Amino acid sequence: MIHATLLVVTLAGQRLLPVDEAAKDPSFAAFRATLLREVRERDAAGFLAHVDPKIRVTFGDRNGIAEFRKLYRLPSRDSKLWPTMERLLTLGATRERGGFWAPYVYSKWPQSVDPYENVAVVRPNEPLLDKPNGKPIARLNYDIVHLEGWPKEGLKASHRKVKTASGKVGYVSKAGFMTQVDHRAFFEKVGGKWRLTTLVAGD
Repeated sequence: MIHATLLVVTLAGQRLLPVDEAAKDPSFAAFRATLLREVRERDAAGFLAHVDPKIRVTFGDRNGIAEFRKLYRLPSRDSKLWPTMERLLTLGATRERGGFWAPYVYSKWPQSVDPYENVAVVRPNEPLLDKPNGKPIARLNYDIVHLEGWPKEGLKASHRKVKTASGKVGYVSKAGFMTQVDHRAFFEKVGGKWRLTTLVAGD
């Protein structure tokens, strides 16, 4: 009996390698660890204690802690804040202006790449599939890939169709990529204590 062998290759192209500069400031690294624990435990009271009262959550005038609580339906344990923040806190941070941006995808995004037409794979050996939930046809390692249209499911789509730098077309799990205009957070010291001062998406 002949068994077919699937050839899985790593595609070379432009990449956005992960960066984490948290260790440059042990106090921030400790703060991030505490925040991540609160996120995973859905500890709204503990988390909100680390949010700046003037937090920026929009690019308009509706900002501040009350708007933040309303936007994310806190203290609900089903709030979209929890998976959003867990992802940001585990994808590395970069230092800027005495504070830290998370994730690295935002601050390190190449200026020459359109963030609305491309995404950056954020996991090593991410499978490029022949169809959503299909079989792998290649492996992506932090590659920047081009989005090929918009799925009929819209934001609820579990996978996105992409094209690699070499021209190979396939599907990538939404959990495996980000773009510069996705959610990002800024942390800085306010009154000598680390606080979440910005959590926005878009441009």
